[in-house]
Amino acid sequence: MALLASKMICRQRQSKGAHENLMAQHIKMYTTTWCGDCRHAKRFLKEQGIAYEEINIEENDGAADYVMKINDGKRKVPTFEVGGRAFNLSPYNERQLRAELGLS
Repeated sequence: MALLASKMICRQRQSKGAHENLMAQHIKMYTTTWCGDCRHAKRFLKEQGIAYEEINIEENDGAADYVMKINDGKRKVPTFEVGGRAFNLSPYNERQLRAELGLS
């Protein structure tokens, strides 16, 4: 029982540390207004209390070109930029988003 409690405390500390590190990073999320995967990702970030900058690729000059450049010519949204690296979540996958953000 003590071992289980110790593991849980350790995971909580790791999660808290990862969350604090994440908060120090600037997160950009490239979206569109019609994207259901984007809505799922925004909801997840809001529930986790993670701040991000939303960039609508249909309203911001050059944003769609950037998304296509890093996604092999495809307009995949949501696309994230975190800590100098970029990845897309199309289709949305919470487990992948947690892994990409360093959350357990």
